[in-house]
Amino acid sequence: MSTAGPCGGVSAWGGSGDGTTTAGQQMTGADPGETVVMKIQYNGGHKSPSNQFQVRWACGAQGSGPTESQLRDATDLATGTCTVLSCPTDGAYPCPAPQGNDFTPGYIMSCPIPVLDANKDCTFSMLDQRDWGGCLDIAVSRNYQGNEIYVLADHVGTYTFKNKDVTTTSSLFPNCCCTMKSTSNFEVTENGDDAQVSATLSFSCPNHEVMTQSNMTDFEESFTANLVLGSGGNISWIGQREIGSQLIELKLTDKNLYYTNVDPNQPMICDGYIRRDQDDTIQTADNFVAENCPSGYTLNENGEFVSIDNGDGTVVAGESDATIGAFPFIVVIVFILICAGGYVFMKQPERILANKTPSKDVENNLR
Repeated sequence: MSTAGPCGGVSAWGGSGDGTTTAGQQMTGADPGETVVMKIQYNGGHKSPSNQFQVRWACGAQGSGPTESQLRDATDLATGTCTVLSCPTDGAYPCPAPQGNDFTPGYIMSCPIPVLDANKDCTFSMLDQRDWGGCLDIAVSRNYQGNEIYVLADHVGTYTFKNKDVTTTSSLFPNCCCTMKSTSNFEVTENGDDAQVSATLSFSCPNHEVMTQSNMTDFEESFTANLVLGSGGNISWIGQREIGSQLIELKLTDKNLYYTNVDPNQPMICDGYIRRDQDDTIQTADNFVAENCPSGYTLNENGEFVSIDNGDGTVVAGESDATIGAFPFIVVIVFILICAGGYVFMKQPERILANKTPSKDVENNLR
């Protein structure tokens, strides 16, 4: 710790060298999500009722880690970000330090490396209310829980539909859904912590009765939307909007843009994903089509597709046409009973014939 500033007067990220290390190499490598434990202590007495310790965090691109001046201007980490391990007031943040170095265990905090700062040069500064402190420079990797991750800057670029990577089985009628044309593209830029997506889309829809009844015909659409950071370990930016009157979820992750039809009623647009152009330049020659549409369906008064080929119009699309009437089952039952009777006759003919032979009295009465 030094009174010279948040990093003890060392202005450049990675240090200035100390005779055993090269300038810019005084740093530690770590993965996103890992925890860093820091301890600080006053060198002299420095007792003051105003004393308190907190932590700051700042990052720059690889090769451009934050300077001490940037740490001076940075904001203290919010309460709850770090865990206070040693403090005169148990668990308090900022940690009150009126005793100065009379608190012999020292002031200790544990702070996680933010996953969003993967692949950056970053710095923790533990400092008091006067900006006296010390810094720990960290080269943050891309690896998170064994997986390579990509931050928002890695997703910036153009995503052009390449007539592939389409899922046709999640629509209301499998292999029957509207698909993008090769002229469709998304442009992704940074908007603070959000991903801004500008889209120019063209869709081709099957020329079939189940599509026209839903007013799903070829269409074009342009829009700009913000995708916000999702929760969970997998870094992704997510948003929803209507495209062609269908509710579509857009998700940006792993340098792929996923579009998923989440319409609660009748999804008629195919799902799929598009890789960023600079990572995938291969485009198939023909437009992707999904036009294997079924016949024999119509819309009921509730706007739901129902089967019309069974005569009663009660079977919803996607369910089996099970209402085929009772007559076939009666025929089957009769057939089984006939077979059972024949089987018994073959096995015990004498007994059956004996039961059918009239008694003498009956014979007399019959005569």
